[in-house]
Amino acid sequence: MPSGSRAPALNRPRFEAVSFRVWKEDGDHAEEDPEETKQRAIRLVLDHLDEYPNLTSACETVSKRLGFGAESLRRWMRQAQIDGGERQGVTSSESERMRRLERENRELREANTILRDAAVFFAGELDPRRH
Repeated sequence: MPSGSRAPALNRPRFEAVSFRVWKEDGDHAEEDPEETKQRAIRLVLDHLDEYPNLTSACETVSKRLGFGAESLRRWMRQAQIDGGERQGVTSSESERMRRLERENRELREANTILRDAAVFFAGELDPRRH
């Protein structure tokens, strides 16, 4: 097949594109919950994964219909597989725990630096040789 030409479409069942937009009563568009939207997109790929030769092609098709980047959706799928124990890797909860501990560690280092500097300052103020 020449480069640049597309492979013939496989005889796959079609699925309806789902809109994830939330509308307020006055008709204005409300902000959608990104996590809920991401979970819906993942479920949609999982529901139709068996209709495609691989995860990447499923993500490409679904992402076009939903307006996501294919690579973003593929990464979300891989993370969902890791979280579900189907693939090796760091789970979302482990990753969040590490971020939280690193932030706490950074804050404690800053507090220690402030306390150390304060101790040096007050030790100098209380030194009788200075007066």
